Amino acid sequence: MQHIIIGAGPAGVVAAETLRKVDPDATITIIGDEPEPPYSRMAIPD
Repeated sequence: MQHIIIGAGPAGVVAAETLRKVDPDATITIIGDEPEPPYSRMAIPD
């Protein structure tokens, strides 16, 4: 199955991770206009 996620923020990344767990063979495309790759803001201080 093919999935397209609009938004590369935390919700989009969690959606992609969840889809990957449910369907390991799926094609997942994340579309976003963020200039940086996805990251966890909670992990930055560490």
